[in-house]
Amino acid sequence: MKNDFGRTFGEKTDHSALLGIALLAMLLAKATVSTADEFHYNNILIGDRASGLGGAYTAISDDASGLFYNPAGLVFTRELQLSASANAVHTTELVYKDVLRGGDWERKSSNIVPNYFGITNKIGDHYFGFSYAVTDFEVEDQDSRFTNIPGVPLFIININNNEKVTKLGPSYALAINDELNFGVTLYLHERERDLINNQWIRLSDNSFEWSNVYFAASESGLEPVFGLLWSPHDDWSFGLSIRKTFITSSRSRTEVTCSSDVNNPLVQPSQCIPVGGSPIDPTITRSDDERDLPLNVRLGIAYFPTSRLLYSLDISHFEETSSDAFSAEEVVNLALGLEYYFSAQWAMRAGLFSDNANTPEVSSGEFNQLDHVDLVGLSLSLTRFSKASSITLGFAVSRGDGEAQVITGSSQIQDLEHHIETLYLSTTYNF
Repeated sequence: MKNDFGRTFGEKTDHSALLGIALLAMLLAKATVSTADEFHYNNILIGDRASGLGGAYTAISDDASGLFYNPAGLVFTRELQLSASANAVHTTELVYKDVLRGGDWERKSSNIVPNYFGITNKIGDHYFGFSYAVTDFEVEDQDSRFTNIPGVPLFIININNNEKVTKLGPSYALAINDELNFGVTLYLHERERDLINNQWIRLSDNSFEWSNVYFAASESGLEPVFGLLWSPHDDWSFGLSIRKTFITSSRSRTEVTCSSDVNNPLVQPSQCIPVGGSPIDPTITRSDDERDLPLNVRLGIAYFPTSRLLYSLDISHFEETSSDAFSAEEVVNLALGLEYYFSAQWAMRAGLFSDNANTPEVSSGEFNQLDHVDLVGLSLSLTRFSKASSITLGFAVSRGDGEAQVITGSSQIQDLEHHIETLYLSTTYNF
């Protein structure tokens, strides 16, 4: 059968080859079973000033968004500060090239989401904070109709795919001495995901296949974040943060339903196309496997050559991890930031950052490989300050080209383009 899949688009020699085309509808489900983007760790930039700097914020973290990057920066915040950010538009696009013989397969997600809220306060020599962050948010609603596939007059695919990952919790910081600060954040981690994948395909002999996949998953856990911030000189600061998410509970349920009047003895009922067209009861699978998420160590350096100008650098390392529910390769991401104050009322920030894939590079001759695209991003923001508040408008874009294998059981490799655009608005108020 694998050889038939490999000939699907180029040959129409017999009914089993056409049946391979029919199986395409079911096999394309592979591309939707993975999470919204578990292949990258930097899906949404968090915070006000930090987003403009491309996430190069570990050695600064001197506002409420620092609770996420490095809680040791709490020591430099005002006694009471509120910060909130919202992505006015966040869009993601995946374009799989020439999947359907002459046609590309596009998957798009677009949404509006409040992605960060933080509050800080000082009591004596102790600093406290509380923050809420959305680190991944995907809303994919696809309704596609294909009529240009050889041997397949009609192919319809409808996908509704939603995922949200949130962090919520308190922070504490303390000045160890005049140069060194320590901080800790303890986040409650929550993830929810729902997928509905409905597909219909009709062959040239009017035989059909219909399949429906429903997948729901949820997980909870704790994510401690430990931070240090060292300022040995007025012009320099160095930051270090260490974090890891520990999953404490996980549940998932998959339900597959299908029907077909394709009659071919080479196809087994386990492949969801019954011999003779007799219907098969839905297949339900449950799992409580917990993901083993990687340890993340982040090092930051910031340089203040003048009171108007700032340069920042972050190096973020994610360890390799492997489990039944989640496996990932080692990843290193870089972020560079620039901030310039035109005046006491206006500031501009710019950032350049990487978002490398945690999957292996796609190799020829192998099967069922995961998408691999390394992304490079650019951010830019403009901030207006008043006496006790500020408002920021900014955007970030990421681009990357890579490779994928959309069709299960086939060694065919597709070129893949990955695009992300975010327009965000944020405000900070100091009491």
